[in-house]
Amino acid sequence: MALINGTNGNDNNTFAGLFDFRPALIGSIDLSLSPPFVDSDIDDVINGKAGNDILVGLGGDDILDGGTGADIMFGGSGDDTYYVDNTGDKVGEASAGGGMDSVISSVDYSLNTGPFYLPAINGLVNNGAALATLGATKYAAYLFLSEPLTRPELTPTFIENLTLTGTAIIGEGNDLDNIIDGNGENNVLSGLGGNDTIRGLGGNDTISGGEGNDLLNGNMGEDSLNGNVGDDTVRGGQGNDIVRGGQDNDSLYGDLGNDSVFGDLGNDTLYGGDGNDVLDGGTDPGGADTDTADYGTVQDPVVLPRSITLKGAGDLTLTVEKGPLGSLGIDTLLNIEEVIADGSVDNNTIDFSGADLGITINVDLGMQSILISGASSPQSLVKVVNFDNVIGTIGNDIIIGDDQENILDGGKGDDSIVGFQKNDTLMGGHGNDTLNGRAGNDLIIGGADKDILTGGMGNDLFDYTNLKDSQLGLSWFNVNLSKVDVITDFTRGEDKFLVQSAPTNNGFFSPAVRHLSVNSILGLGATVLGLATLGQYDAAQITVGSGSGARTFVAINNGSFGFNPNTDAFIELQNYTGGKLTINDFTTPTA
Repeated sequence: MALINGTNGNDNNTFAGLFDFRPALIGSIDLSLSPPFVDSDIDDVINGKAGNDILVGLGGDDILDGGTGADIMFGGSGDDTYYVDNTGDKVGEASAGGGMDSVISSVDYSLNTGPFYLPAINGLVNNGAALATLGATKYAAYLFLSEPLTRPELTPTFIENLTLTGTAIIGEGNDLDNIIDGNGENNVLSGLGGNDTIRGLGGNDTISGGEGNDLLNGNMGEDSLNGNVGDDTVRGGQGNDIVRGGQDNDSLYGDLGNDSVFGDLGNDTLYGGDGNDVLDGGTDPGGADTDTADYGTVQDPVVLPRSITLKGAGDLTLTVEKGPLGSLGIDTLLNIEEVIADGSVDNNTIDFSGADLGITINVDLGMQSILISGASSPQSLVKVVNFDNVIGTIGNDIIIGDDQENILDGGKGDDSIVGFQKNDTLMGGHGNDTLNGRAGNDLIIGGADKDILTGGMGNDLFDYTNLKDSQLGLSWFNVNLSKVDVITDFTRGEDKFLVQSAPTNNGFFSPAVRHLSVNSILGLGATVLGLATLGQYDAAQITVGSGSGARTFVAINNGSFGFNPNTDAFIELQNYTGGKLTINDFTTPTA
């Protein structure tokens, strides 16, 4: 390595890394003495110090520091580093093949300024044999040259990297793949062309990627970042940031803080991170874009795994509660077509119970689809991934599960709910609902009003811990079955009634279930009224008619003696051929 230092005077010197001068580089120099020189490919450290200097590194990985004054620096080939501390400093390379070069600047700096040339060397004889005496105010460089001096066109547009230090504010790249780092100030950083990496560090920064596929990171501070053109990755870092993708298909991260993340044009993926964020996918003029709000930890390593709740409220505001009850923040979603939950955790929930009257949903977790109807403005959300549970609207919803253990709650309205596979919990809520557990050992809760319940394959529990969920309308001897549940496939030895009752005999005080028969529905009223002696927590099986036209009903009593149609359950078992029920067909909740 050649270490070349200027003086602290106001001399305007020219230093070339081709030579390692033993004397100070001022005063008279005899070109005929053939001073010792260092090969042009060595790594030089050239310090100009005071004055307006010209520093030439030539070959090798050089460090050029002009010091104070308006200096001109040319590193030549190799990976060169330039220190800039004056707005009049000029730094340049002759070609794009001059290595991976960096500017470290304590003043505002752009890598995109126009070309310049090294000044002419007055009085220099180029044959290496003559004597030229140069004063202290003249240049002392390009010594011992045997060929005529050529002056290449120099430009900072061939320099790749820029780091701001001190109080510098503005940093600008060029059309190369730049790495641009800010400092602790409120920087304004722009990459222009190329695939740039731009980092804000501290301060409230404004960062623009320009063209190309850029990586932007605001880090500390309340930053404003815009990827502009290209498939960009933009991270807000800490603080309340504004993150924009611009054109094309971007990955946008709010990270920590209450961020506003905008996809703008293109098919973008938005990650809110922690905090109360606004995620707006944006819309293309043709309406064909697909924007995704992604809460998976694989894509966003800044946050820990957490469950989310996708909520639809009013007409229609979509939010995402992160963590239990939104403890990690609540995001607002706009123009989002897809929401991805974290598949490594349970209880990711879709909850539209707060939506206005007239809004309904059609959710198929297996197909990862959701259709929202009835809102005053069109809703773009069409895909939901890694969700386990659904709570419907107050309208008539369609909810279908998948191969996970789902909790599906229709809420109010006349809902259709299908569990699909695994051990699901299906709840109809209010309204005349149709529930089908399909495969798995399901818990089926019809809720209020008349429900059609099908367990499907598996050992299913039909929950009547709330006996008012299925009630017989009875006025004198007139029977009203409009609120009586129908179980379509109760199978003895597999399915059970779940009752909240006495802790002995599977929920019954008496050792057996009563069995009664009546010829027709017209006679059912008198038969039910005849259950006045039905014991506490007892049940009765009533068969109406005979043969292929027979119908089977079950009455379940509460803790008071005698059947009361206003407080006790009355259920029809459709397609039932299992014979007489016993206390083994009933069970109570486990602790």
